[in-house]
Amino acid sequence: VLAGVEQPYDVIISEPSNPWIAGASNLFTREYFRIAKSALRLDGTFCHWVQLYALDDDGVRSLLAALRSEFQYIYGFRYRAGENDLILIARNRPLGRGDLPDWAALPEKARRDLGRIGISSTADLLSLMILGSDDINSLAEGATPNSDDNMYLELHSPMLFYASSTDILDGPAAARQGVLPILDNDFGSDPAAQVALSHLLLRNDPTYARELLREAAALGESRALTIARAELLVRETPEDWRTALAMLESIPGNEATDYLLHYSRAKLRFDARQEFPVALGDADRAVAIRPEAWAARRLRMKLLIGLQRWQEARTEADRLLASPWIDYDWQIWSDAAVLAVILNRPEQGLEEMSRFFERNPFAAKEWNWMAQTLDNMGRSDEARAAEERRDRIERNEQRYTHRLARWHELRGDTAQARRLLQELVAKDPNNQAAREDLARIDRRQR
Repeated sequence: VLAGVEQPYDVIISEPSNPWIAGASNLFTREYFRIAKSALRLDGTFCHWVQLYALDDDGVRSLLAALRSEFQYIYGFRYRAGENDLILIARNRPLGRGDLPDWAALPEKARRDLGRIGISSTADLLSLMILGSDDINSLAEGATPNSDDNMYLELHSPMLFYASSTDILDGPAAARQGVLPILDNDFGSDPAAQVALSHLLLRNDPTYARELLREAAALGESRALTIARAELLVRETPEDWRTALAMLESIPGNEATDYLLHYSRAKLRFDARQEFPVALGDADRAVAIRPEAWAARRLRMKLLIGLQRWQEARTEADRLLASPWIDYDWQIWSDAAVLAVILNRPEQGLEEMSRFFERNPFAAKEWNWMAQTLDNMGRSDEARAAEERRDRIERNEQRYTHRLARWHELRGDTAQARRLLQELVAKDPNNQAAREDLARIDRRQR
């Protein structure tokens, strides 16, 4: 199709299946990328999805080298650390500061859609970029480009089907600058630290957050830098939450518009299960500053539940159920169901818990709640059916844990296998097979 294009495209989005599948493998080669480039305008953009599972470091480098052979500038985007989906953007001109998105300038529909994956600020958007063009060049350096002639990915990748996914983006040697080189030197410490905070709170990527914080510190001290340092401290050593709190409370200046400060203080106290009334005050101020900051509203609901202010918590739950955040945090349906029953609306609670099961049907704790609620309503047959589901889920979880332990043992990771078997025996002391496997590992280590 692309080889026969008469009018070039502004954007081409390529989302093929795995590179080890015959046919789809042709959409990961240097020749395909050359055809795609010929079907683009000079300033067009090529977007390519890469599945990092069943790929090793050499396979990823070969793919990047193939794309770099045809496009001068390539950027990598990922939703969260450790995930296996990488989005590559390839262009013939570099991205500039003016190409980066601004949350306030986005249409309302776009902001709402992005809210479904937890994004609510410019920093959140910028944190999606984890590989800059120089990072791609460094990764691809010296690699043989995947091509129709060598069919490297097509023939190499099937051998990796049961192997662990590549950690080329997260391993100890993964040095990344991400979006930083695109930002001008006048970007400042505060915005850079806000991007670091997004990597901590939304991307679950403390390794890259530390790199960003070093860059931010080189630009000077700032409020966001102190907040990010406190968040990083409490993530690494939760018992130091009071030290982190003191860091937050030492920030000078006007707090009236500082959403991040109020949200971080409230979250810190909630995570430490301390001073809920004080935390709620900070959550209230955060929501007042950003009424559509759904993360703060979610935190506020949790605090109200902890304080047993059921009706207020339910009001907040209703807002969240009607928000785009419900697609990001499906657990809200479960919390709303519990609140409905507490407020003597059991039928509504059952309906809302059923919505939760649409996304997560294997939650044993919620099936146990369902059984108890149905039993209290006199619906004993349905309660027994819910109990059977709960028991089946727990048995399957134990089987999966046992299988995973044996898999780690076969791969030589006896420490991880032993830990999983110990957890399994602690939950089910009568699991004879797990006890025997654990005894065998102990004998071997002695």
